[in-house]
Amino acid sequence: MIIKPLIKRIYGTFLPLFKGLSLAAVLALAMAGAAVSSEATDTIDAFHKNLLVTMMNAEDWTYIERRDYLSGPVAETFNANLMV
Repeated sequence: MIIKPLIKRIYGTFLPLFKGLSLAAVLALAMAGAAVSSEATDTIDAFHKNLLVTMMNAEDWTYIERRDYLSGPVAETFNANLMV
């Protein structure tokens, strides 16, 4: 039964190292992904900003005002003909 203590010792020795390397790899990938910006993400971010403005003014604007405000961004963001 010498194997169990040996496994515990190896596991205890390398687990913190493995956790640290894993965390470093995840952080590096997250930072690399955050740095990448493309036309597609810029388009979606702009659309989300328009949605937020609409939601923040929802109580003050009528349905027609909300529709008119979002009609341009929806047309710019989505290709309805292709989607249909």
